[in-house]
Amino acid sequence: MSKPTVGRSRGTDSEDDDDRSIMSDGGDCPTIAADNKPDDDRPFEYLERPKKALCDRKNYRAIKLKNGLTALLVSTLDSDEDDEGEDRHRVDAPIDSATLTENYRDRAPTTEIDRPGDERAACALCINVGNFSDPREVQGLAHFLEHVISMGSAKYPEENEWDRFIRGRCGSAHADTSRERTKFHFQIHSAHLRPALDRLANFFIEPRLTKDALMRERESVDNEFHMDLMSDGNRLNQLVRSAASTTSADRDATTMNPAAKFSCGNAATLRDGLDENSLCSWLRSFQQRHYSAQRMTLALQAPLTLDQLQEYVVDSFSDVPNNGLEADDFSSFRGMRAFDPSKLGKLYEIESVDGSSRLEIKWIMPPQTGEQCDGLRYVARLLSQEGPGSLSQHLRQRKLCHEYEVSHEQNSVYSLLGLSLGLRDDDNDDDDDDAVGRILEATFAYAALLRRLGPQRRIHDEMRAIAEYKFEYGDEREALVHVQRLSLNMQLHPGRPRDYVRGDELCGPYEPDRLRDFLELLSRPEACLIVRLRSGPLEERHRVEDLRLEPWYGFGYAVSEVPEAVLRGWRDPPESLVREFALPQANPYLVTDFRPIGGTISRGEDRPRRVSNSHGLDLWYKPDATHRRPTCSVYLHLGISTPLRSLRSYTRNAAPVRDIHPRDDAGRAVRREARWHLVRHFSQRVRHRHQSLRLQSKSTAAARRSREERRRFRQDHQRGRVRRRENRAGQVLLQLPLRSRCLCLVRAARVRNISSRRSSYLIDVPYFLSRSEIHSSLSGQSLWLSSEKRSALERTRFEHLVDFAKQLSRQVYVEALVQGNATPHDALATVLRSCGHLASRVFYRTPPGPDRYQPLRRRLPSNDRLFKTNNRNPLDVNSVVMNYYATSAIPPELSLSLVGEFLEMLLQEPLFNRIRRQEQLGYIVICTANPAGVIVTVYTPAYKYSTEYVDRRIDRFFRRFSRRMRDLTRAEFDVLRECYRRTRRIEPLNLEADADKSWYMIKNRVQQLQDGDDALRRFDFAAFRDWMVDYTSCIRKYKRLSVQVEGNFDESCSEDCDTLRIT
Repeated sequence: MSKPTVGRSRGTDSEDDDDRSIMSDGGDCPTIAADNKPDDDRPFEYLERPKKALCDRKNYRAIKLKNGLTALLVSTLDSDEDDEGEDRHRVDAPIDSATLTENYRDRAPTTEIDRPGDERAACALCINVGNFSDPREVQGLAHFLEHVISMGSAKYPEENEWDRFIRGRCGSAHADTSRERTKFHFQIHSAHLRPALDRLANFFIEPRLTKDALMRERESVDNEFHMDLMSDGNRLNQLVRSAASTTSADRDATTMNPAAKFSCGNAATLRDGLDENSLCSWLRSFQQRHYSAQRMTLALQAPLTLDQLQEYVVDSFSDVPNNGLEADDFSSFRGMRAFDPSKLGKLYEIESVDGSSRLEIKWIMPPQTGEQCDGLRYVARLLSQEGPGSLSQHLRQRKLCHEYEVSHEQNSVYSLLGLSLGLRDDDNDDDDDDAVGRILEATFAYAALLRRLGPQRRIHDEMRAIAEYKFEYGDEREALVHVQRLSLNMQLHPGRPRDYVRGDELCGPYEPDRLRDFLELLSRPEACLIVRLRSGPLEERHRVEDLRLEPWYGFGYAVSEVPEAVLRGWRDPPESLVREFALPQANPYLVTDFRPIGGTISRGEDRPRRVSNSHGLDLWYKPDATHRRPTCSVYLHLGISTPLRSLRSYTRNAAPVRDIHPRDDAGRAVRREARWHLVRHFSQRVRHRHQSLRLQSKSTAAARRSREERRRFRQDHQRGRVRRRENRAGQVLLQLPLRSRCLCLVRAARVRNISSRRSSYLIDVPYFLSRSEIHSSLSGQSLWLSSEKRSALERTRFEHLVDFAKQLSRQVYVEALVQGNATPHDALATVLRSCGHLASRVFYRTPPGPDRYQPLRRRLPSNDRLFKTNNRNPLDVNSVVMNYYATSAIPPELSLSLVGEFLEMLLQEPLFNRIRRQEQLGYIVICTANPAGVIVTVYTPAYKYSTEYVDRRIDRFFRRFSRRMRDLTRAEFDVLRECYRRTRRIEPLNLEADADKSWYMIKNRVQQLQDGDDALRRFDFAAFRDWMVDYTSCIRKYKRLSVQVEGNFDESCSEDCDTLRIT
């Protein structure tokens, strides 16, 4: 591919300069010996070249500016750089790395390989500071600074300049604050990269931080906090912080434990006891203390040469100040010293927001960095196994839990290992308490077995091998995701540029003593925090003296001692129970040969081709010559040919028709979803031994699709293993072991789904509805509401499910796609093996024509309709306003397929700026558009604004926007159109995205996807401007629906608010 060129003139930020083309062929950085000193005249020094993966065709260069900022440059252009001669050291692995490399390169194609084209650039800047560094007096200050730092600089003083520039060019920008890191990242077309970098750098060179902007953005932080209140995960994290000790014995009483700080911040922490001048002073002091160049790492990726990227970074970031100060030292709070021993080993209970019942176990582990994280990952791997003898299988077989998830996190103070269990829903509290006791007993019996057997080198070697494979042959990541990962790796591995790219896949040598320490902690009850989440008031189950109140989030929780019987089981678990567990078996599917099947990588094809179309099997195939990964994606579409007549026949349909009767018998409406839920449940028995088999299913009214993505290998004996695995997957997919308890499992899942949506602002019009359901019903994607399905499921008997399963297998036709590392013969054999059990008893029907996927659209009445109700969650103070505006008649000069996307692009930035930033009506503002209409959703605090007021402000925004459209010039329109055109021309970056594109072409019978350039060129400026002015100026004429959910605001709380509620 040809290399785009970019202007190199210094000291200019003109868009025209960025669009000029002049010669610039940046080469690779010179090799510098470790003892070489950088040239004094050079504003940077080269660092060691990072090690990259075998399949990674990007070019990397690491530099360090004179002010201490470290940057990693990533060019996606093809170059003549000789990576073959590079010294590519390998860590020890259970395979021959030289053979691995040779196998891959020996089979490389001799012809030029197609490469995905992506003209976007992405940048991520990570700063080594987070909410651990918040001062005691102003907790949440780091998060607040992250919000306001981008609201103008001395060079770019306009408050909304950053968002306007990025979003106005079809880009995106975000920022987030964690415990010890603050990250800023954006994505934009590479033609606008240089001015975007200059704007980002000036945030840290000389930010404005005006009082007016700070006061308004403080309200945004408070709105975000009230949104976080309705999350069980946030409540759980805050409960863990409340268990932290307040001070350390090594520090004076004025030093606060960072693990105990309130991280988010709200109006209380940023307003009470602080006037405007004091808050500004705190903020500037924090910014000057921590936002220093030597604590910043920058990752930049673009389709430009390394020399161009280097020039951009040097020009933009060399003036970022360096104060020479080190980061805060938290060493006196490391490990168990960060937590109060009297608060550990207890049983906590909090009221669940979404009404679910869960058990959370959090183990406190020592902090780890770099390769030392092996201990945490080793224990997490043992806990997360799902095979025979595992804790997961033990609990599921005894119906003690329906969800099982293991997680871990780490920072420089402590590490957390979490086990999250979804408990069965039972109205009997005694049975619930007994189930919790049995779960805890089994958990610590399994921990006792792991401690007794000690570290296992075989398991550690498998973990290292998988990490090596993931690094060398992992899928290509999106540019924005990739640079975020790189900037964090640079923080976690300072002074080790070689590990910048593979940092999160590093796995150190086998150290049994360190692993044994982690296994010991796993079996100590005093090193863990046990939290139970359940619905219902705590006062009904606990004594008043056991109740506590969390000071920041304001939720109540109960603290009690673990029953003595359970403690005895922890310290000395029954031997009969310990013998029920076992270590994971050896993984028979570890890869040792990565050569492509067939011996060579074939030339790519533009679209998939049909391999077979007989006996009801429509098979498509496409080789992979672009991504060159030893993987293969297999799509199986099991279609039902019975037409949809009502809710009763919903379970057999492949295409919706228009005579819908929502109140018909729903007895069969949920059985299809029930069957696919059981597929996901029983597929866990298949995938526990091979993590690369990922079974996903999607249930819609139009079709049913099951997608399997699996590794494929070349050796014959390994192919035999794959064949057995495929046969087993087909059995799970089509021959479910139905038992009466399966219906209870599905019922519980449906109830949990409804309960979780209740926390998402459910309304009654007249059924339970969520915002997403309303959106789907407007577009015709949802035919029945979740509450109707739940009612139908309650009336369904086990005999109905069995009868439906028999009928289903007589009406199925199969469409399939095989794409990737496979030959056509392999593709046909794979699908036949997967559907072999189905073929023996199914009457194949011919797949219907292309019109089988015609969507159903509902036409709303022409008059304005309002649905309003109170929030169903009594704890939720947030309101929601969702307005639907139907579009007016679209002129023939405009392309119908482009109007929606183009309209959404125009509306997003000004709507966000006015509603979210200027007026502070809510933290979340969502705008979606299609040719049928525009949907605007605003989440607003009920104690500040009424839903009627927010509704009026949204209408007013459209009237203001009409004046902006009236002043739109042709030059501005051409810039917007060009930005939009560039965003549409993005090729898939990995095999999964490419296979999704192919599957879309098959499903919709599209011969070739059009890039839309012709339609864009015909997109008339005058017609579009006139249409937009007419539409937005008379917006209330096109308003069809307003859904308003009023938050539960207690008027007595208004005394604590400085602002009056606006109605």
